[in-house]
Amino acid sequence: MKARGRARSGGRTEILDAAAVAFMEYGFAGTSIDMVADVLGSTKGKIYYHFKSKTNLYLDVHRETMTAYIEAIEEVAKGAGTPLEKLHGVLMTLARQIMERLPYAKVAVEGVDMHMSRSTTPEQRAVLREIIDLRDRGEAILVGIIEDGMAQGLLRPCNPRLIVKPMLGALNWMTVWYRPRPEDTPESREALAETLVDYLLNGIAAPHRAEARA
Repeated sequence: MKARGRARSGGRTEILDAAAVAFMEYGFAGTSIDMVADVLGSTKGKIYYHFKSKTNLYLDVHRETMTAYIEAIEEVAKGAGTPLEKLHGVLMTLARQIMERLPYAKVAVEGVDMHMSRSTTPEQRAVLREIIDLRDRGEAILVGIIEDGMAQGLLRPCNPRLIVKPMLGALNWMTVWYRPRPEDTPESREALAETLVDYLLNGIAAPHRAEARA
């Protein structure tokens, strides 16, 4: 395994980090607790001390991802700025999170739909509902910003609940094509995020605002 011995610890956060790496590389079906322990540089007994099963571990990686997303974008949404500036800030925040925590982001993209169709325990279904609630909360933040932007003439008239789907889909697709490179820098990642976010905003900004951003 390429990431063998990555963390060298048995704490809950380190286990989630190691699990995210293993799940990204091998997928849910192809990953075993032994593989996660290998990435962690520890024993599987330490993993089972914190998590009852591979599914529980996978869902906790997903929940951790969504919680981090919501905390980050809520801070932007509650801050100063026009709706257009807030929308830019929220999308940039999500793009940065995806690049900085790519293994977690990969799990989040694949997680819910796959497990909704599987046999799950009551505890696991409760976590799935929590994840779905977090996802809905994130979409509601974007919808609210877009509604405010339309009311102020900053954004084109549209169906906000519909338009957030392709916006988030474009960002989530980064988990498919983005891979860190040795030559990457914080500046190059920021430029990549700006390019993608500007493209998304130019599709929804009112014409005079889109021209101003160009």
